[in-house]
Amino acid sequence: MQNYKFTDETISHIAKLLQMAILTGTDIIDNLRSVILVSNKDGMLMIDPDHSENFNKNVQSMLDEADSKNNEDQGGSMSVLDTSDMGNMSFFPKAKIDIDPDNED
Repeated sequence: MQNYKFTDETISHIAKLLQMAILTGTDIIDNLRSVILVSNKDGMLMIDPDHSENFNKNVQSMLDEADSKNNEDQGGSMSVLDTSDMGNMSFFPKAKIDIDPDNED
C-alpha cells in the first residue's frame, strides 16, 4: 500500500472548500467529492491544476455575481471581497468593503 501526504496547496484548498461550504450553506462532503488530486514527483498529493483553475474561476464568478447583486440592491458601489491575491492565499485574503460616502445607511 502506498502512503501519501498532502501538499500545502492541497491543505489550503481543503480549507477553501470548508470556507466555501460555510459561505454557501452547502455540505462540505459535496465540496470534498469534487476535488481532483494527482501525485507529484515527490509522491505527495496535489490539486489537479485544471481543477484548481476551474475552482478559482467559479469562485471569481460567484464573487462577481455577488458584487453585481449587491450593487443593484444597495444602489451604490460596494465591493464584497478583494480577490486580487486569490492565487496565494487562504480562501479570501482580505475583505474589502467600499462604502458609498453619499449613502447614509
